[in-house]
Amino acid sequence: MEQTQTLFAGIVQGKFEIHSVLGKNTFELNDVAGLARFINLFKKHTTLATSSSIDFPEEDGAPKGFDARAILSQALHLAHA
Repeated sequence: MEQTQTLFAGIVQGKFEIHSVLGKNTFELNDVAGLARFINLFKKHTTLATSSSIDFPEEDGAPKGFDARAILSQALHLAHA
């Protein structure tokens, strides 16, 4: 049985930052495909935890009105399609 991996996502200096057992990976804010490829490394046994910067991305360098949850949702959908 595969072990569930927890990924921790946040926004740091205007980029997505995801921490995992592989270390820290950064992605441009609009890089849905890159995020999906990274998430796909963990197959379907993944939990995604988020920091408060996902809900308030402007405070961490994202443009005003940026919807970080929508981008993460798209990446998760693409990763598991």
